[in-house]
Amino acid sequence: MPIFSRRVLQRLLVETQPLLSPSQHERWVSLLNAADERALDTEWEVAITCALAKCGVVRYEPALGGKTRPDLLYSGKNLSFVADIASVNDSGYEKANKRISFERELWGRVRSAGLSPAGFRYEIKGEERKGKMRLLLPSTDDWSELFDQNFSNLLAWVRVAPDRPVALRRQGAGFDVSFWYTPGVDSVTSGHPTYRYSKILTKTPIYNALKRKKEQLKACGYDGLLGIILCDGDCNELRAPEHIVRRFFRDTSAISFVVRVVLSGDRFSRRQEPIRLDPKCYFNSHVDGKVAAQLRELFESAAPDALPVARDDVVNALNYLRWKKQRVGLSHEGGFTFWGGRYMRISSRALHELLAGEMTSDRFHQLHRFKTDGDKRNRANPFLAALLQGRMIADVWVERDEDEDDDWVVFEFGNKDPAISGFEVIKDANPPTE
Repeated sequence: MPIFSRRVLQRLLVETQPLLSPSQHERWVSLLNAADERALDTEWEVAITCALAKCGVVRYEPALGGKTRPDLLYSGKNLSFVADIASVNDSGYEKANKRISFERELWGRVRSAGLSPAGFRYEIKGEERKGKMRLLLPSTDDWSELFDQNFSNLLAWVRVAPDRPVALRRQGAGFDVSFWYTPGVDSVTSGHPTYRYSKILTKTPIYNALKRKKEQLKACGYDGLLGIILCDGDCNELRAPEHIVRRFFRDTSAISFVVRVVLSGDRFSRRQEPIRLDPKCYFNSHVDGKVAAQLRELFESAAPDALPVARDDVVNALNYLRWKKQRVGLSHEGGFTFWGGRYMRISSRALHELLAGEMTSDRFHQLHRFKTDGDKRNRANPFLAALLQGRMIADVWVERDEDEDDDWVVFEFGNKDPAISGFEVIKDANPPTE
């Protein structure tokens, strides 16, 4: 699942295709179809290129006489520049701290014991070393000392006494982790120090990306404005990178501007607040004020307005790519509306999967929380209600949504039909006179 819906992303590919050679276009499509974490990097490149092409003239990966080719050359409204696009993430911090591997191991062991993660909580201690926080977890992928017989005993306790709380602290060479189980809790909670940062500014993912792109741009052969566009690939420091960018500008005069691009909003609040690009420009001291104003107008106003709203935030998009790795976007499955006792709207994809045999009837009922037992949280099944009332489907139509990766199917239920109900006595308003 990309940050834009797949339908929108396909439109962006169509719009940028004239800017690219066939091999460049095929490379983008191949990377996106891989549906792995690299797909997000490519999506940013597609989106930024498309947005700028709607604001001016863009040449993609032009040959400018140097040893390297920049990502794009932009010209428009007395403003020209060359820029490289880089997606920045915190994979280095994650690799050094192994929290994701720890969680995978922890919940795998809980489930293997026949238990649900609900009710479990953990807390990892940490210590700062050389300006970086390190979580106190084993430094290798050998988890046997942390998840030893004591931890197995904790799981055994939960199995035999699920209504009683239990806690365990495991300390050893380089690790310090506490576990709790609390009965009656439906969620999973965790605690650990913030570790995705460095107090040494030149040892951050942002600085490393800027330095790498600077060397590439200096070798491209262009003697005008050079800029770097940093896009969020799940980088905590990119929300407020001013101090890192200022340090970078102190170390070079070759790069005139840096643009950081993040997303505002998230998947869960997008109905109330659409997810949009949130760019911010930073300038080296030698950049003229008029040029800076033009760049701000382009990146902070015109470019975001040239793109549709996003469908997902970066964190959830990456999680979807990591765990699903499917060439499908998010659907409306599980959602439906029923109004007037006559109309029902439901996910087109969920219905299609049900009819195709890719989704079982039980799964379909579970997703929509249709009542199949006495659970008060579940809802009546409108299809069943109409059937029991002797009312058949009178009409069906599709509400197409070009900006989402699913449509809605609307059903209209008719009046009582003798085809599936009893005959009725006809009441004549004007009976014949005898």
